[in-house]
Amino acid sequence: MLFQICYYVPFDHHETLKSALFRAGAGMADGYQECCWSTPGETQFRPMSGSHPAKGQAEHLSIIKEYKVEMICQEQYLNEVLKTLLSAHPYEQPAYHIFAHYSPPAHPLKEHT
Repeated sequence: MLFQICYYVPFDHHETLKSALFRAGAGMADGYQECCWSTPGETQFRPMSGSHPAKGQAEHLSIIKEYKVEMICQEQYLNEVLKTLLSAHPYEQPAYHIFAHYSPPAHPLKEHT
């Protein structure tokens, strides 16, 4: 089964985290590797008292430039990739989500060639 992992990361950690996830097995499919999609944007958060933010200050609103990164991951690598995401990400609570992909039995365009 194939999964899609989406996460948000500050600009200055984008390449480091992406490379770590590729080494853990993410971004591979059908003869390709290191595949992903990155979109720049902004995140907003206010760290509460007692938090230890990697960016910003507790009790102050922060707006940080980040990338939203999407990459595929085969099921056999998913646990290791998730462990890597949580340990290598600079935030104490990174935002991410994982979707299962439906894979049809055959590529519809390849059947007609």
